[in-house]
Amino acid sequence: MSKIHNMADKFWNFVIYGERWKSLLFVFLGAFILRAHTLFIDFIHVDVVTSYILAKRDLAGLPFYPNKNWLNHYLMKWSILFFGDSVTSFHLVGIIFILLTMVFIILLAQKIYNLGCGIVAAMLYGFLISSYNTEFTATNGEVLYNLFCMAAFYFTYLVFFEKKFYNLPFIAIGIYAAFMIKTQGIFSLFAILSYVIFVFPIYRGWFKFSPQRYYLFIAFFSIVFIMLLVIDWNWTHFVFYDKLRAKLYPMVSYVANRGFNPFMVIGKLLLRFIHFGLYHSMLWVPGFFALVQFFKDREKTEKEAFLVSVVLTLFISVFAGGARLSVHYFIPVLPPLAILSGRYITLHISQGVFSKRAFLAFTIPVIFFFAWNVKDAYIRNFAPELKQNEGNFAYYFRMVALASHGEYLLPHKSIVPVVEYIKHNTPADWTVLSWPMGTEITYYSGRYSAGYSYWLNEGALYAIVQREKGNIDFYQKYQRDFIEDIKRLSPDIFVDVGGTSMIRKVLVYRKKSDPPFYIDFSTAPIIRFGSFATLDDFPDVIRYLNTNYEFKGYFGDGRIWTRKK
Repeated sequence: MSKIHNMADKFWNFVIYGERWKSLLFVFLGAFILRAHTLFIDFIHVDVVTSYILAKRDLAGLPFYPNKNWLNHYLMKWSILFFGDSVTSFHLVGIIFILLTMVFIILLAQKIYNLGCGIVAAMLYGFLISSYNTEFTATNGEVLYNLFCMAAFYFTYLVFFEKKFYNLPFIAIGIYAAFMIKTQGIFSLFAILSYVIFVFPIYRGWFKFSPQRYYLFIAFFSIVFIMLLVIDWNWTHFVFYDKLRAKLYPMVSYVANRGFNPFMVIGKLLLRFIHFGLYHSMLWVPGFFALVQFFKDREKTEKEAFLVSVVLTLFISVFAGGARLSVHYFIPVLPPLAILSGRYITLHISQGVFSKRAFLAFTIPVIFFFAWNVKDAYIRNFAPELKQNEGNFAYYFRMVALASHGEYLLPHKSIVPVVEYIKHNTPADWTVLSWPMGTEITYYSGRYSAGYSYWLNEGALYAIVQREKGNIDFYQKYQRDFIEDIKRLSPDIFVDVGGTSMIRKVLVYRKKSDPPFYIDFSTAPIIRFGSFATLDDFPDVIRYLNTNYEFKGYFGDGRIWTRKK
């Protein structure tokens, strides 16, 4: 154990107290190396590949609508133009954005605390963002807009603490850019407002502080703010004008339709904390103790209060997605949390036990996931049969231990017959529409998406529920709308992969023999409630396909129709 003590002491002394240029080189180079495996794996996460497919439609001059906001789309499009026609080009953009985010982490941490804290914080973020599961290693929207959020927080500091008011436009640009990558980027604005409204007045002497007055102020402001939002949304439309409401409504409904079941929220939150405690303990545990210490201290600096308000607001924003609590929803919390954790670590590192424990808690997950990610790159490029023949143990290990139950690296073996038929029997410029999810089919077949590249059956499930409740009119309207969508998109190929094991692994799926709602223990590490529709639940759609398309047959558990010319 003495060797571990010595290694730990040398490591922390090098990072915190060593020559700055060497520490910085180590942190940035290490972050790049730990992320470099993404340059050798194309399909990591379905959302990223969907963005790629839609960018390809745009570059081909075909009509499209981005699955994320416009800046995310243009970043994908530019990555293809500048770095090559591959999803890995976008992964390179992700690496660049992570390194730039680390720069702003260091700049802000140096302002609030010191450079040593900044280097540790950047190391925590840069090293651990490439671990845990595919939602971390993929170039998700959160990974990208973190750069603009941290830039906005840094310029906010310069404006409020150093009175450099010429930085105000950069705050606005940072918030807007974060929002234009993904809608959730708007939470950067809420984080800044939480400081401006709740922290700034206290420290600047706008009113005498007392706990009762402070809480009454927060309650009063929150009630008034919510009332104004409700009034404007429903009647005045000064802020939420018609076009903005039309854009926001699908975003709001997307969140709302997931529900907010408290038992699901608590269960998923506990599961996430277990994973974070195992793999990201050096981010979350010191950050938690730093927060506790902040609220215990009688003398709280405004600088630290600013940081704490940002961390807490971003953490609360995780729950805006209802009961989903997906892993990537936590990514925006990590940069400011890393600063808090970095401060706690730099203050408490010593020659004792904490040094060893901190060293192990940081290095073991990093080494494990580095080996895991290298393994993925090896399988993708040299040993595809290992993924195709993945056994139940490997599958459930990924699912339970890493919360990675989606398919990645290679097309799932159950859809290979479908992909092979399309590749070898249809023209390269044909478009494809897949039920209930199409990203994998579109990508691996090398064809263009007909328009939708992601979930087709979210509305379908609701239609089935309405049918079972006796609302036949709604159910029939859904079928008519679905057929109109097929007419409008006019895909050359229509694919039904609803019966494949790929779908059954990813979704809680409904078969005709199943009751309307059931509990499936096999599809996720926690119990999932609900059901999904099958294409056979919509006979009018099947009849339309059989009339206007040529049925090519079953390929494995999937089936294909091609449009009659």
